[in-house]
Amino acid sequence: MACQRQLRTLKKNEHSIINSVESNCSQNRKRKTRKTENEEVNNIMLEFFIKCRAQNIRVTGPMLQAKAEEIASSLQIEKFSASNGWLEAFRRRNNIEFRALFGESANVDKKAADDWKRHLAAVVEGYVIEDQFNADETAMFYRQLPRKSMVFKGESCKGGKFAKERLSIMLCCSATGEKLKPLIIGNVARPRAFKQNSVTPDNLPVTWKHSKKAWMTTAVF
Repeated sequence: MACQRQLRTLKKNEHSIINSVESNCSQNRKRKTRKTENEEVNNIMLEFFIKCRAQNIRVTGPMLQAKAEEIASSLQIEKFSASNGWLEAFRRRNNIEFRALFGESANVDKKAADDWKRHLAAVVEGYVIEDQFNADETAMFYRQLPRKSMVFKGESCKGGKFAKERLSIMLCCSATGEKLKPLIIGNVARPRAFKQNSVTPDNLPVTWKHSKKAWMTTAVF
């Protein structure tokens, strides 16, 4: 009960206590806010960062650096440089960290990899090294923004939905370094962008194929 009474008294006299401390405190002992070089650029950049994150826009380091250069140019500040050092100082000063918004973590099956390495020798037996090729495919979500962003410490890492439009790409290389033409798989035979720019798939520096979902199929392979 005594603690509660003390809290009520402190709350009731909050303003008078603060004014008393301010008036009796030595001005020389007060901590002064340390100004940084290019303070105006930094303040505008912080406002820009806050607006971006309020809209769940992913913010990367190069994006901040490019925007800072743009702001400095508009303010006619000639000696400003949005270097990696500037970015690190800006990040630390404003409690900003670089984190994944969300995503999948891929775990490598080490046992399966070791088993395959032992089996591989039997697979390539009888082939000269020039005829030993390795191919693998990957997906390219060409409209997808980065999966990581600068965020304030403690901020909920939300980034909105990721774009799903994709291309499948298969790359192939021999054991001696010979590279085959990349295979690109879209979802239509001749995309609208090809037609608008008079692009013929046969004239591309890659092999263009298509399937309904832009996936690798037996027929395409």
